[in-house]
Amino acid sequence: MAGGLSLLAGCGLTSQHKLEASLRQSENSIRQLQQELTKAKQKLHDQEAELQTLKSIESPFHSASSSRTPEAAVAWGAVNQLRIHSLTSGILRTEDGDLKMNLIVQPLDRDGEVVKVAGELSIRLQRPGKTNLLTQTTVTPLESRGVWTNGMIARGFQVELTLPSTADASLEPDDKVLTTATLNLGHDRQFEAAHLIRVPK
Repeated sequence: MAGGLSLLAGCGLTSQHKLEASLRQSENSIRQLQQELTKAKQKLHDQEAELQTLKSIESPFHSASSSRTPEAAVAWGAVNQLRIHSLTSGILRTEDGDLKMNLIVQPLDRDGEVVKVAGELSIRLQRPGKTNLLTQTTVTPLESRGVWTNGMIARGFQVELTLPSTADASLEPDDKVLTTATLNLGHDRQFEAAHLIRVPK
């Protein structure tokens, strides 16, 4: 009898130790997640502050004396034009038969070199000569960092749009879609590019 009670007590203690260990592990995981969330929020705050600083610059090189983002300020001021890269931009037909537009939009300096910069990017698709839009999307300055690609063929903002079924039904193979990209860097610095893209067969 005594041996049985001792065994049961031992099992109870073992279960309690396991439960306490599990709780400690969960608390550690929660603390770690909270620390990561705090760091992510701080990083987001810093990025937003950086973008606001760039928008308030009056001269491309005004913030060259700033120790924080001189490279970003120079890039902001270096942009001279916008281009839709024709070789890497196009419309694809998915396995489901839907039409998907893939675009590479490139900010360029006066020498035609690609400049990596953050800004609000708007994309509009429409049929040539028509005022109504097939579809459109906007990438915020903060999101634009995430859509930047350094591909082997082309660097720039990579944006994908799936055309709605109504637009898909109105388009025939070999039709052209007028694609317009607008990059707003703030402080009256806005650039636009347009390109006709053919619908695949």
